[in-house]
Amino acid sequence: MRPSMQIYLRIAIKLWFQASLVFSSLLLLWAIDKLGFSVHQFILGILVIYIAASLYTLRRFNKIHGALQYISVCMGLFLGIFCFQIDYDVVSNWIDASLVELNIQVYREEGSKDLLPVIEQDIPIITSQKKLDEMFFEDFFVSDYGDPLRIITSFKKYGLVMLDGDRAFRMHEGGNDAFFLRILSDDNVILFLNNDRRTINIAKVDGDELKTIKTIDAPYGLHHWGDVLDGILYQPNRSFISVPNKLSNAIGHKFAECQERAVNSDRIDFFDLETGQLTGSVDILNIIAGLEGDLDILRKSIVDCKDPLHFNDIQIIKTNEHASYFPDASVGDILVSFRNIHTVLLLDKNTFVVKWFVRGNANKAFIRQHSPRITDRGTIIVFDNLGSDEINGKSRVVEIDIATKKLVGFYEAQGDDFFESKVAGSVDMVGDRILVQEQRSTDDSLTSIFFLDCPDKYVSNACKKTTIFRSKHEISHGAILHSN
Repeated sequence: MRPSMQIYLRIAIKLWFQASLVFSSLLLLWAIDKLGFSVHQFILGILVIYIAASLYTLRRFNKIHGALQYISVCMGLFLGIFCFQIDYDVVSNWIDASLVELNIQVYREEGSKDLLPVIEQDIPIITSQKKLDEMFFEDFFVSDYGDPLRIITSFKKYGLVMLDGDRAFRMHEGGNDAFFLRILSDDNVILFLNNDRRTINIAKVDGDELKTIKTIDAPYGLHHWGDVLDGILYQPNRSFISVPNKLSNAIGHKFAECQERAVNSDRIDFFDLETGQLTGSVDILNIIAGLEGDLDILRKSIVDCKDPLHFNDIQIIKTNEHASYFPDASVGDILVSFRNIHTVLLLDKNTFVVKWFVRGNANKAFIRQHSPRITDRGTIIVFDNLGSDEINGKSRVVEIDIATKKLVGFYEAQGDDFFESKVAGSVDMVGDRILVQEQRSTDDSLTSIFFLDCPDKYVSNACKKTTIFRSKHEISHGAILHSN
């Protein structure tokens, strides 16, 4: 064989070798995800494989081919660094969506009306038609919590799931994993995001089917929970900035000292749901930079250089009664939640001036909170992720008086119960009841959805907890459907 042909053959062999590594890595990615290992552990392992394989071939061939292998090493390192930066769930969910089709029935004991409160007890779970279904719904339970009530929720990896007391089944079409956002109307038109973080879906729940009405393409970065008023979606989004810059210097304090190339810059995007158009946006860090006087404490609160605010919820004031609880508020003003500065604040709908705020860590009311909800008694209910003690879990549901900003009540786990969501978690008002979604705190713990029925004026440990769902898989958000 001529020398030139040998060179080409060796190059082809090495390219095939690299392609095999990539394919094996993707296959291993899916397998390790199913086994529950950390994705970071996986990426480090892949990097070791890439480097070891490249160094081995570097020794076997001459300098020209060694240079090619050196480039391969760099490509492997870049792949690892890039995977650390992107949202791993986008890749994982895409793989899962192509492999998993859920179609299960949940069986319960005859006459069962509630889930036994102690999670160690044996409870009838499910049978399923596929092996992967069994893996997904391990320790999965839906109780009979009262017809005709139905709940639609979303799983971090498996998308929209309907719970109706008798069954649990996957709702969304086409295998796209989804992130539930809002119920738009009494006829069960819902809004949800694809996990690609750039697609907004409007669909109607028709019996057991989900029928798409419209799909909206959005700038990449959609996350967490927005709200809708008069056909406009107010949705958290984010872009990325490098600091230090003029903005970080204007905010000052610790944030002015940050040196990062990819900092989350949160904003509110406004989408016209009729036309599908992005009609405007407002940058939150710019608002924070302009705060003065007593509000300067919010600038001082920024201590996380990469994720200074972690914008996680929007609630629009929709009634004059709710507006009357806040100073100078009106219908359309925007209640927002920032996890990393432990703050809930109210923005003017036109000027985005801060009209009211409460800092949970200042009065020991909440830490790294989610999901503030306005009640009809002049308070807000908040999912407090880390404000309780460690004995029964660090999460709780708290109630804050809007006028005084004081903690007026809380519910936390007692006895043999455990309640802890280090991330995510949500609360919603369903009449006088509080619907709570608990995210799992560790790989071994369970997520759950439960109601709190409270006999007193405010939330307290006298509230009766009725657990209606639990699973080992992470849930993101859910709400009550208005009818069957």
